[in-house]
Amino acid sequence: MLQDFPDYFQNPQLDPSPLFLEGGSVGFLLIHGYTASPVEIALVGKYLNDLGYTISEPLLPGHGTNIEDLHTCTCDDWIDFVDQAYRELSQRCERVIVGGMSLGGLLTLQLGAKFQDIAGLVAYAPAFELRNRFAPFAPYLKYLTKTISWRKGNIRKSIVDDRWCGYGIDSLPAISQLLELQDRVRHLLKDIRQPILIFQGKLDQTVDSSGAQRIYDSVSSEDKNLIWLEHSSHIVTLDIEWEIVAKKTADFIERISN
Repeated sequence: MLQDFPDYFQNPQLDPSPLFLEGGSVGFLLIHGYTASPVEIALVGKYLNDLGYTISEPLLPGHGTNIEDLHTCTCDDWIDFVDQAYRELSQRCERVIVGGMSLGGLLTLQLGAKFQDIAGLVAYAPAFELRNRFAPFAPYLKYLTKTISWRKGNIRKSIVDDRWCGYGIDSLPAISQLLELQDRVRHLLKDIRQPILIFQGKLDQTVDSSGAQRIYDSVSSEDKNLIWLEHSSHIVTLDIEWEIVAKKTADFIERISN
């Protein structure tokens, strides 16, 4: 199977396929991030499934295959996809919590604003504001080139190196769509009323950590908590404090489920 993946696919020995773990009546829809795969959130998902929760980890459109597929995706494609994933899980489970990493965090917030019957939200280092100063020019640069490598060096110098699976390059058309999704979510935050838990690594070099605080300050939820991780970079679901993240997520789910 390894030869089926392009050279820029990082850790192709890890399976990027969607994952569904059967459990009890409480379900957790867990959404991976930009250029990533369900491997990015698999450790947390397995931890929660061992506690009896049903876990759904879908593979976002354009991901886990070839970067060319990502070039043609729109943020509406991602939104429609997670909408459907939520509807399917809610048909199987009595109560559903939604969580997401980075881009998945934005999609989590979008779902929370749209579906008030979602029991709770968990945003892992949500990509609310990107730190890369060239990212705002992606809508213009995409006409010059489709792919670029400008961020991986910042987040692959840790324990995450061997755990992460996905594209090792960026798609400028997809970054443009991520920026569009950011703008939409900014206008939806006031509509979020569910309990919400936000994680943010203090060593994050991919997203501006102030975005997590802005989300916390802007949502209408009365039950909200922002957890700062002292030793984590962007991918908090794989980094050195991932077990703390998993335990805090489990505590949150148990509390709001009861």
